[in-house]
Amino acid sequence: MGNKLFFKVKTLTFLSSLLFISLNLTACSTNTILTKQTKCPDIPIDALASISQWGSLVKQVGGQCVNVNSIISSTNVEPHDYEPTANDIGKFSQSKLIIINGANYDQWALKAAEQSNINPQIINIAKINNLKDGDNPHLFYSISAIKKTIKTITNQLINLNRNLSDYFTQNSLIIAKSYNDLQTKITQTKTKLNNKKVLVTESVADYLLNELGLINITPKGYLQSASNEGEISANDINQYTKLLEGKQADLLVENIQEQNNTTDKLISIATANKIKIVQVTEQIPEQYTTINLWLDNIVDQIASS
Repeated sequence: MGNKLFFKVKTLTFLSSLLFISLNLTACSTNTILTKQTKCPDIPIDALASISQWGSLVKQVGGQCVNVNSIISSTNVEPHDYEPTANDIGKFSQSKLIIINGANYDQWALKAAEQSNINPQIINIAKINNLKDGDNPHLFYSISAIKKTIKTITNQLINLNRNLSDYFTQNSLIIAKSYNDLQTKITQTKTKLNNKKVLVTESVADYLLNELGLINITPKGYLQSASNEGEISANDINQYTKLLEGKQADLLVENIQEQNNTTDKLISIATANKIKIVQVTEQIPEQYTTINLWLDNIVDQIASS
């Protein structure tokens, strides 16, 4: 009798354990399906970004539950001077969530967003990162700014559809980890670089260069003129040339979307003096689908200098 009772208790315990495991596996499976499924369980949110960097980030957080368009997605287009088409303007009135860079980088997008007739949620990346007009607007090169933006995008998507709260939250956690991993890589690379000196043709990647601990020795006059798209003085070019010929810099970072006779000449001098050149862009090159993959490649290039 005692053995039979023991057997029954043990069997019940075993079956309870199986039920517990089954329920947990079902929950895990549901979460996995929710994140990776091909179809959103609710109506997807229409979102619009002025540039593809932020559009790709919205897609990472929103997954299949957002329909994302980016006005500018080509490395051949200059965002500062872009003139939106009538078709572009129409997209602003069809989107419930609009993401702009801000800091006077895409003023045309801010104007169109504010004139939308459906009262969309607007995320101004510069504003949430406490930037003002005139500050360096290239926040897609700043890991800390990107991580803050992920949180804001997640919150806004949840506000637009609370039924998808778990979905957006789970995606956000996964994506945040990928950027934390990139931040760790940057920290490790910073130690390896040990305060190397850098020259730049334009300030587009400055946030990343600072996070890597590189010392920017580009003449201030040159930088100011390049940032304002003004004419660079002969004196500033001479100073830059002397730094190259004296091999004072360990690498030169070139924005290939802002090439001209002056930058071509400087690149030639850098090449002649065997100074490593790292090419960067303002838009994500077509071979990369996300900001983290794009920046990870740039970090690798700089690390090998």
